[in-house]
Amino acid sequence: MDSPTYEHDPYRQPPEPPRAPRPCDPVAVALGNASLLGIGYLLLGRWKPAAFAVVGTGWLLNLTASTAETWCEILLLLWWAAGIAHGWFLARRRAEQVVRRGQCAGALAVTVAVLLTAVLLRVDAYGIEDRVNEAREGGDCETAVVAQGEVWRSRPGWVGRPCPRRRR
Repeated sequence: MDSPTYEHDPYRQPPEPPRAPRPCDPVAVALGNASLLGIGYLLLGRWKPAAFAVVGTGWLLNLTASTAETWCEILLLLWWAAGIAHGWFLARRRAEQVVRRGQCAGALAVTVAVLLTAVLLRVDAYGIEDRVNEAREGGDCETAVVAQGEVWRSRPGWVGRPCPRRRR
């Protein structure tokens, strides 16, 4: 194959040049990753980290909802901060950084929607927990059971705890 007759093959396709990385705004990437859905990675054209971010977020949300422990919420907060920082640094490494208003606006809209949903769910959970605790302390089992029925996924500590009997 070292023969000169094979060097200039007219039927051989030239190899495709490597794709240039997509120009991206680091702020848009960080905002996209702040949604916990890996949108910042998608803006960079990185599918594997985006899939890993979605799977990791789903696992952490499931862990947080099933155990309802503070350490799970802290772990989810650290995952959120790490995703933002990682997206920012990946976008800053790019040779070409272009600010695109559509990227920033779209990433901001998704992130605000996700964070607002998370805050509203957390506030609702605290309200339900307060109503259950007040009803238990007051000895009102019916109200405690009704309040527990508002929980879409019961906490392990709530189920099976007996209400104190009212003293008459």
